[in-house]
Amino acid sequence: MKTLISRLILLLALLFLSAVPATSSVLAKDYLIEDLQLEGNERTSRAWLQEYLSLSFPLTLTDEDLESMRSKLLTTGVFSSVDIQVLPVDPTSNRFHLIIKLAEKWTTIPVVRGAYGGGTPLRVVGVYDSHSFGHLWTLGGEMHQYGEAPPGFVVWARAPRWKSGRHVVGGEIWREFRVRTIYDNEDKALGHINTDTLRFRGLFLAPVNSPLQRFQQDILQIGFDWQSSRVAPSYFIPDDSNPANVAPDDITLESKRSVQSAMLAKVVYDNIRIDNILMDGTRLLAGFGPLYDGYTTHTKFEHEAFFYKLIGSNVNLAGHYLVGSTNNDRIANQYFLGGLDSVRGIPDGALYGNHAAYVNTEARFLVAKYRYTWFEPLVFLDSGGAGEDWRSAQDSTRTSVGAGIRIAIPQVYRMVFRIDYAWDLNNPGAGGISAGLNELFQPYPPLK
Repeated sequence: MKTLISRLILLLALLFLSAVPATSSVLAKDYLIEDLQLEGNERTSRAWLQEYLSLSFPLTLTDEDLESMRSKLLTTGVFSSVDIQVLPVDPTSNRFHLIIKLAEKWTTIPVVRGAYGGGTPLRVVGVYDSHSFGHLWTLGGEMHQYGEAPPGFVVWARAPRWKSGRHVVGGEIWREFRVRTIYDNEDKALGHINTDTLRFRGLFLAPVNSPLQRFQQDILQIGFDWQSSRVAPSYFIPDDSNPANVAPDDITLESKRSVQSAMLAKVVYDNIRIDNILMDGTRLLAGFGPLYDGYTTHTKFEHEAFFYKLIGSNVNLAGHYLVGSTNNDRIANQYFLGGLDSVRGIPDGALYGNHAAYVNTEARFLVAKYRYTWFEPLVFLDSGGAGEDWRSAQDSTRTSVGAGIRIAIPQVYRMVFRIDYAWDLNNPGAGGISAGLNELFQPYPPLK
C-alpha cells in the first residue's frame, strides 16, 4: 500500500527545482542616487516605502539592485505593476534621481463570498484592508458561517512584512461554530458534533539572518505563535442511519467549558517572489511547543511547506504539504481533512485525527492575459490521511486528481475566482466540486 511519505515524491522534485538559483543577464552599472521620486502612490506612504526598501540617500545602486527592488515591491501583493528608473540630475552629472512608478491595487476589500467543498458551504461577509494607512498593515473583520452552524466572526490586525519586510506581528480574535459530520470508512454519516470556540491568537516573528545583499528577500525567522481557546461543551448527535447511537471513541468531547492554550516556538524560511498570481520559491514553516488543556500538558508539532517553480512566463508548478500531530485527542485539537480546504473530492471531515498529513500538487498554465482578467487552468493531485496515530493516518490515506481554472483580476488584491473538480481515486465514480476565492493553498493567507 502506498504510504503518505511516498505522496511527497512530487514535492521533492519541486523543492529541487526551486533551489536552482535564478540567473540574470543584466549588466551591472553603478548609479549614485541623490533622491527618490514616487509616482502613483495615492495610498502608499513614502516613509513606509523607504523603510521597507531600506533607502537612505545618497546611496549607490546597480541595475541588479533596481530589479531586486522591483521584485520586493511586487512581492507585497498590493501593486499590480512596478516600474523603476534612474534619471540623471542634469546631462553632465554622475548623480541620479531614483524614480519609482507604482500601480496600486484596490486593497480595501468588501467581502461577500462563498466557498464550497466536500459538501460543506462556507459563507463570508466582511471587510479588510491589506495596505492600511499605506503601511502594509492588514486590518479586517469577517462573519463566517459553515453549513447550518450559527455564524461566527474573526477580527484581526497583522503586519506580514513589518519594518524592512523581515518581521511579522499580528493578533486575532475568533468566534467559531462548526457542525462536524463524522463518517465511517464508506463515507456514510454516523452523526454530528457541534463545536463552539472563542480563540485568541498572537504571532511574532523576527529575522535571524542578515541580508548578504541590500535587497535580498531570503528570510529565516524565529518567534512564537500563541493561542488560547475557550471551548464550550460538545455533544455527539447520531444520524438516523446510525441506530447504535455510538459516538466515536477516538475523539474526547468537552463535557464542560474549558480553556486550552498553546505556545509554539516557530521557525520560518521564505524566499518566494510574487508577480500577481505567478510565484517562484519556497516557504517552510515549523512550530513546536506545549499544549495545555486545563488538566494536563501535552505537546503539539506542525510543519507546513509551499513550493513554486515558474517555468518560462506562463507555467507555474505549485506544491504544498502539511504534517501535524498532538497527543491530545480533544475535539479542538483534531485535524479534519476533506474537500473544503485540504483533499478535494472527498466529503469535508471524512478523515480526522490528532495525527494528520496531506499534500497538494498543481501544474498551472497561464493561457490568457487581458488588462482586467487573467485565465489560468490547472491540473492537480491531492492526497492525505488522518488518525489517532501515524499508522492509522497512513491506513486512511485518500487520493484525488482533478482539473480546474483560476480567473484573476490583477487590479484587485487577492481577487482570484477558483473552481475545481476532483475525482476520488479510492472510490471510483465518487468526486466533487471545490470552489471559492483564491487558491486552495496559499503561502500568505490573511489569517494563518
